[in-house]
Amino acid sequence: MDDEPAMDDELPLEGSPVENPPVDESPTDEIPRVVLAAIKDRMHARRLSSPEDPGHLQETLGTADDAVHVVDDGPEQCTIGRSVGRAPDGCVYVLVARISLYAYEQLRDGDIEPADAFSDSRDISLCAVYEVDEMVENIALVRHFPHAGDVPVEYLPSSPFLEFCDDDSPTDEDFPADENSLTDEPARAGRLRRAFDQATGAARRARTRRQGTGFPGI
Repeated sequence: MDDEPAMDDELPLEGSPVENPPVDESPTDEIPRVVLAAIKDRMHARRLSSPEDPGHLQETLGTADDAVHVVDDGPEQCTIGRSVGRAPDGCVYVLVARISLYAYEQLRDGDIEPADAFSDSRDISLCAVYEVDEMVENIALVRHFPHAGDVPVEYLPSSPFLEFCDDDSPTDEDFPADENSLTDEPARAGRLRRAFDQATGAARRARTRRQGTGFPGI
């Protein structure tokens, strides 16, 4: 992660703002189901804590376009997420990152503005979450951002929920290759998106054969 990829100055504004984004009837402390699924997929603890656990935290800070969802991820860390937009195939793009417990407290207390929630974050990822019949079927990593400054401003808090069309849905080809990504794999154009499309296609076919159970715990 020594080489910082230069963002394309001509990167198009992905998607169009949605005036009234869909309301997600979520079961866990007002965190939307798709955001919670993406957070659980990317968090280091690999499991959601229960209300009885020390340090349990599942909270939504802010409202509407400023909303940032927070989940505890170990004793000194939290994972945050926000919905970015939706594609015609139904998948929702979610921005996820890790912040310190201290940064969460600053955000909670109003010392950090929601728009700056990702400024000092780490392990920043854009995920695609596919949901069928109110159950999460698949999650794909679309892009890892080595630095907070690499994240398009349109994906950050205070930006409106976007409605993507087929031509401008985010893929790894929208961003420069990063040969030092955490996965130790250089980004290849369209690779992650194609993998996600294949996975969701398989899930749809399986769905017609049997009643799926979705992701456990979501």
